[in-house]
Amino acid sequence: MDEERLALFPLNTVLFPGMPLPLHIFEERYKLMIGRCIEEERPFGVVLIRSGLEVGGPATPHAVGTIAQIAGWKSLEEGRMNVIAVGQERFRIIEVVRMEPYLVARVTRLVDQAPPPGCEPIAGQVRASLIQYLHDLFTILDQPQEEMQIPTEPGRLSMVAAAVMQIPMSERQVLLELTDVGARLLQLSEWLAREIEKQRTLLQLKKQIGPVTPLDTSQLMGRMSPN
Repeated sequence: MDEERLALFPLNTVLFPGMPLPLHIFEERYKLMIGRCIEEERPFGVVLIRSGLEVGGPATPHAVGTIAQIAGWKSLEEGRMNVIAVGQERFRIIEVVRMEPYLVARVTRLVDQAPPPGCEPIAGQVRASLIQYLHDLFTILDQPQEEMQIPTEPGRLSMVAAAVMQIPMSERQVLLELTDVGARLLQLSEWLAREIEKQRTLLQLKKQIGPVTPLDTSQLMGRMSPN
């Protein structure tokens, strides 16, 4: 596949295609980077930090990240900015070609393999589990049950499920890197079963201790927006 150069923004988060990403830009290196992206109408790459610091120091990123397209921004005092970006395609880093003042890498875009024949049953299972997971999540957090448009196409379904599950970043990174839709669905099925079991325990605790901290449902719904 064709290679391209992409400015990188290492963060302690995993961005999935279709997800919104709000950012407050205050470091000089990222004010410069985002300013150039806006001026040149270029995207940037969001990568989970493997080691290092998110603020004030160097960071080594994971090899796979997601291209982020700037959807809107607001300029603030001292050159700071509030930015909304949206995840697009995934990419794999081939080589970091610049370290200062921010990372720039040669990358190639990452695409899924065609879903394997006969994956509809596992996709249907994942979809049903995701509906149950989200229902229980809203119940635990005393949030209104909202009607959600959950896709049925296996590849898109697997990305939406990966995006909305409240799991460790290391596990989200595993899902992001998978290009085998069948393997991603199988992994999601396993982790959804685990998380639903945890939620059953939390629902029992909720009966004893009352409400817990509310969830920003608008952010959750935003994560489910299609590309």
